[in-house]
Parts: sequence; C-alpha cells; structure tokens
Amino acid sequence: GDLCASKKYIIMNTHSLKLNYIWNRIIPNFSFESWRSIPSEYMAPGVYRWSITRANGDTSYYIGESVNLRRRIRNYSVPGPNQMTSLRINKLFKTELKRKSKILLELIDLKELRVDNKVFSKKDLKSSYTRKLIENLVLVEHSDLKVHNL
Repeated sequence: GDLCASKKYIIMNTHSLKLNYIWNRIIPNFSFESWRSIPSEYMAPGVYRWSITRANGDTSYYIGESVNLRRRIRNYSVPGPNQMTSLRINKLFKTELKRKSKILLELIDLKELRVDNKVFSKKDLKSSYTRKLIENLVLVEHSDLKVHNL
C-alpha cells in the first residue's frame, strides 16, 4: 500500500521595519480633571505613554493605544462600573497622587513608519493594527525600563 507521507513546508519572510517618532507631552501634571482641558485635536487615535515618577525618583511607564485619546483619559478619570482596566488605572492613579507622585502623559508624534516598501502616515493610526504595531514596537524598544502595557 501507499505510505502516508507528511511534508513540512518552511516559508521564511524577511521584513524591514523603520519607526521614527518623538513623544509630545500632553498632560505635564495629571489630575482627575485633566481630561477636560485636552484640546479636541486629541480626540484622535494614537499611542500614549504615562510616566509615574515617585518621590524616590523611581519611574514606571505605561504604554497604550486608543482610538480616541481624550475619551480614554476621561475613562481613566471617571471610569464606568464595568470598565475593569479604567477602574484599575483610576485606583493606581489615586494611590500614586496620594503618595505625591508626578504623573504625566505623552503622545507619540509619528514621524515615520515603514514596513518594507509600505509607508504609513498619521492617518493610518485609525487602524488598530497600526496602533498596536507601534505600541508593541515601543514596548520592545523600552524592555529595559519598568514598562507596562495597559
């Protein structure tokens, strides 16, 4: 009879990737009313970074992405009862503010994102795939720091 043979296919893809960005400070000193003063231009998709600097100088970073940054900050400030991540972040921020920690928010200003020959622009941040790609690249890039993914 015929023997059943399995074949193993290995397909290797190599990609080139370039990410160039700067962090723009949006909220230099967070309070639970901060979201009210964020300009409407930040009602747009983006990748953000919270920095929490404690009195002893220890700093933790939290990286995330959102389709609407202003709404995300409002949700952290005034979370709904079923918004588990927002409730957790709200509790963390309350604890850190009581400890006199400094909390600031920065947003990535995308200068260049290129995967192979495809060039991405700020308008491509509407895609959650693009935002998550940038978010994860930043997390990998900063893996030596105290970085957390929200």
